[in-house]
Amino acid sequence: MIELRPTAMRATWTTYGEDAADEFRAARNDCDDAGAHDLDDASATVRDAASDMLGVLDVVLAVLEEHRVGMEECITDFENSDGNRAGEFNALTR
Repeated sequence: MIELRPTAMRATWTTYGEDAADEFRAARNDCDDAGAHDLDDASATVRDAASDMLGVLDVVLAVLEEHRVGMEECITDFENSDGNRAGEFNALTR
């Protein structure tokens, strides 16, 4: 039999997964702010770096969301079974 505590898993995700997503969202806002500053000759480089970072943060947020969905599907499978099945994480799709 598989031992899985859905409430504990969800609470852990809320504490750490959601916190990580909030930090990455805040970083996205910081990139927007950094790209908007006028730094004369350095401004084009800063804007380019901020744009690159936005792309990286979008990927990280997508991976976090994919993991959250996969985890929730596993928990739901477990809750709907006799405790012998906890689902599986499928490959990332985004």
